[in-house]
Amino acid sequence: MRATIQAKILFLCLFLVLLTTIGTSTGYYLLARASQKRESRNSIQIAFDIILDDIHTRIKSYQEQFDEFLAREATAAWTASLYNQNKEEIGSRQFVISYLVSLAGSFKDFGSISAVNRLMLFAEDGRLLMAYQRDGSGEHIGAYLKSSTGQDTYFSLDNTAEISSIMYTGAMIPDRPISPNIPVHYADAIPDKTTVTLLARNSILFFSVEAPLYRKNQKVGVMVGEIEYKQEEITRYATLSKTDVNLFAGNQFSLGTLPEQKIIPSVTSQNVACDALYQQTAQQLSIYPIHINEHAYFQGHCLITRHAETVGAISVSLSQKLERDELQGIFTTVITFGAISVLAAFVLSYFFSHRTIHSIQNIVNVIGLASEGDLRQSVMVKSHDEFGMLAQQLNRMIQQLRSISRQVQDSSSTVGVTADAILREIESLTRRIEQQSTSVDHTTESVKRIDEFIKLIGENTADLSASAQQTLSSIHQIRASRLEVTTSIGHLAGNMQTVLAAIEQIGKSSRNMSEYIGDLEGVARQTATAMQRIDVSLKDVSDNAMLSQQLADDTREAARKGQDAVDASIEGMRDLKHAVSNTAQIIQEVNSWGEQVSSILDIVDEITAQTSLLALNASIISAQAGSHGRGFAVVADEIKELALRTKNSTQRISALIHTLRKKTEEGVKHMNDGLKKAEQGMGLASAVKEALDTILERATNASERAGGTAKVVQNTAASSQLISASMGSVTNMVSQVNGLIQQQEEDITQVVLAIENSQAMSAQINQASIQQNQNSAEIEKNMQHMAERVENISQQAEELHRNSAQIVEAMHAMEIIAEHLLRDIMTISSQTANDLVKQSEMLDSIVQVFKVL
Repeated sequence: MRATIQAKILFLCLFLVLLTTIGTSTGYYLLARASQKRESRNSIQIAFDIILDDIHTRIKSYQEQFDEFLAREATAAWTASLYNQNKEEIGSRQFVISYLVSLAGSFKDFGSISAVNRLMLFAEDGRLLMAYQRDGSGEHIGAYLKSSTGQDTYFSLDNTAEISSIMYTGAMIPDRPISPNIPVHYADAIPDKTTVTLLARNSILFFSVEAPLYRKNQKVGVMVGEIEYKQEEITRYATLSKTDVNLFAGNQFSLGTLPEQKIIPSVTSQNVACDALYQQTAQQLSIYPIHINEHAYFQGHCLITRHAETVGAISVSLSQKLERDELQGIFTTVITFGAISVLAAFVLSYFFSHRTIHSIQNIVNVIGLASEGDLRQSVMVKSHDEFGMLAQQLNRMIQQLRSISRQVQDSSSTVGVTADAILREIESLTRRIEQQSTSVDHTTESVKRIDEFIKLIGENTADLSASAQQTLSSIHQIRASRLEVTTSIGHLAGNMQTVLAAIEQIGKSSRNMSEYIGDLEGVARQTATAMQRIDVSLKDVSDNAMLSQQLADDTREAARKGQDAVDASIEGMRDLKHAVSNTAQIIQEVNSWGEQVSSILDIVDEITAQTSLLALNASIISAQAGSHGRGFAVVADEIKELALRTKNSTQRISALIHTLRKKTEEGVKHMNDGLKKAEQGMGLASAVKEALDTILERATNASERAGGTAKVVQNTAASSQLISASMGSVTNMVSQVNGLIQQQEEDITQVVLAIENSQAMSAQINQASIQQNQNSAEIEKNMQHMAERVENISQQAEELHRNSAQIVEAMHAMEIIAEHLLRDIMTISSQTANDLVKQSEMLDSIVQVFKVL
């Protein structure tokens, strides 16, 4: 019995705990698995957000860089425009030296600053004019020209010695092939504005920047830049998103952190364009499982398209091993806590059931001893539950058995004495029977009076029965009310438990809120300090903006002065042209000079030619003084020497001026050449004037923008001061809120204590109600029993009333019987006394079985 009950209790507890643990663990595991899948998808989506956002940021940056360069550097547009006007210039030394060499420095600097791999300048017909390339050996820049043989050739603009040789010695442009990585022709239509697209070539993905060149609102060419993706950039994407990122050119692997995947899968549920994914206009990104070299991954990809054609793809992969490891850890944790819960339930069940089983064993042992007649043992009451009540009732029963046993023993000891006394009493009984006959008459009269009394008892019993029924009905109502009170108190206890849990949760939330308010207060103070620093910085920016405006005004004034100087130069050139014309006329009048000055005129002719060429070279090198100023010293020395020789020749010409008549015609010819040079100088001066007009316009715009920037910065500084003041108010408000939350925590603690006390009182009231319900049931049972007894008494009273008449008759018969009894008593008195003695001895032997001391 002990093992069976204990086993049942343990099995029931273990079954309930195991069922609860399995249900909770299974639900938690399934939720964790679904959450892990969502986290994997979110990781892939975050990786795409990082990559696509960086791509569009770079596109915008490239557009701004190219637009800013073209707005600042007009030489590229001038060069393309001159080529478009005369395509034969592509092979002339003057075109190379005057335009391409001067453009090379800024072109190379821009390529280096913008970190492009290739930067190319194309004319309107798509021909390559200039190219910059960055590779493992360094940075290179060159022009794509026509050689002396009429073939297309690549001329390096990094080789200053070769440039000087062409400039000063008249060396020809050699034949040289161009790098195969540089396209020599632009085949697409020139865009209207700067565009940036992702393209693929030779398994390499790169950004292609196409910026149109405008000259007098007409497109004259295009500048193309190519920026290749690097492995370091892909590694940075993968590190930020904690995934593997691959780039594909077409469907072939280009760069990435998962090189084992050579091609992009061609069969997926849906292909999404990267632009549509970034703009969130397509369907949701498709995530699919994939195996690469026996490793499982979750992967998503988007297609890079241009003009509805696929250029390449971007794929993001996340190893499924991470998810499996996480789920394995969760599963192990769930199993561990489940096992601990089952073990704890087993230990607690065994502990509590052990006390119960011990109480039952004690009761069984006492009952066994009592069945054998040993009434000296009693049950120890260790609890107040049902087993405690059973032990109390068993002890009461044993106590009563002890009392009965003592009484029987006492009675058996006195039976013998009683037998003797009976014999004596029989003798006296005989005498009394005789007297009884006399008393029967008196008894008959008394019975009649008893009959009348019985009638009165019957009437009172009927009234008592009606009262008992009413009392029983009231007890029923009281019991029902107590049951309702008990139920309500049970519900009240449950509600108090719920309210206590809610208030504890509120208290926990208040403590968390207090911590967050403290952090918020620190952040608000840091923000106020940062705003003060921003205020100081904005003041510096405002001062710098005002300085920029002043510099822009100075630049505009300098441009105006330069424009006036150019106008004066043009006017001087016109005067020079007029003077040269007059000189030609004068030379024609001195046509009588002789042959003596022929040698001197030859020298003057040579000096004039060299001086003209060196003057042109000096002007070009002066424009390049920043990068190629080393050759300027040589030119300056040559000009100085030629000036000295010209001075000596002038003295000789002064002595032999009367001999110049024979060379009049040659002098007129050289004067005509001077007129042509003057016209070319006027053209160049007009171009300079045009450039100064552009500079003046840009300087005016810069001045206006600098003024607007100064106003905006001043307004921003004022707003920053307001924000600093507001942050101070926010800090004070956060401190007040923190104090109120702490006070609320103290109030919640008091409420929790009050609810716990109320809960304890509800439990006591519930226990008292249960006890009262039990007592009410007992009272109801007793009332029912009393009602039955009253009913029985009423019936017995009626029966007594019927029997009273019979008693009267019986009394008469008793007189006759008394006479016969007297005779019989004398006969059996001796035999009865003997039997009584024997029965007394037998009872004494039976009572000896019980042990009470």
